[in-house]
Amino acid sequence: MSGSQYKKEDASWGMLLKGRNSLKSLALAGGVALHAINVYITITTLPSIVRDIGGLNLYAWNTTVFILASILSSALTSRLLILLAPRNSYLFATLCFLVGSIICATAPSMPILLVGRFIQGAGGGMLLALAYSLVRVMFPQPLWSRAMALMSSMWGISTLLGPALGGIFAEYNIWRGAFWSYSLCRHSLCYSTVYYPS
Repeated sequence: MSGSQYKKEDASWGMLLKGRNSLKSLALAGGVALHAINVYITITTLPSIVRDIGGLNLYAWNTTVFILASILSSALTSRLLILLAPRNSYLFATLCFLVGSIICATAPSMPILLVGRFIQGAGGGMLLALAYSLVRVMFPQPLWSRAMALMSSMWGISTLLGPALGGIFAEYNIWRGAFWSYSLCRHSLCYSTVYYPS
């Protein structure tokens, strides 16, 4: 879709959230939300995780390895786009996040969980970087600012929902379910990439 199809004054939220643009927006904003809400849910459920599988001495490393992997993978995303193109790059990022989530969900000990968190962080970092870098590819110029605003709003929404959802998982001691739920979200994001260039 070319930028000439929209005049600046016609670039409304409706234009961003309908038709093919709705799926593109869902994939980009969903990637940001998945990365952000994962941080808050995991922090909230960590006491339950430690109580279940131990590893109190490695408690702080959960967030550290996730953020470190996110930073490293974000820096490599431009290279990934060159090698795989937008759609395959996005699918690869979601695959990494899925593998990491499954490892975390089935982890019998904290060291194994940290491996999963690193892989999950790598996938999340790529999703985050792809979301912001693909705005210019996915949407005509008049919609860029609204697309950026939509993705930025995911951080605020995640700040509100993440701790609440994490609290529910922690209260009922089903922290593994939190990681399994990310797997379901990943499949939804994959379906949303149908209109991505490949």
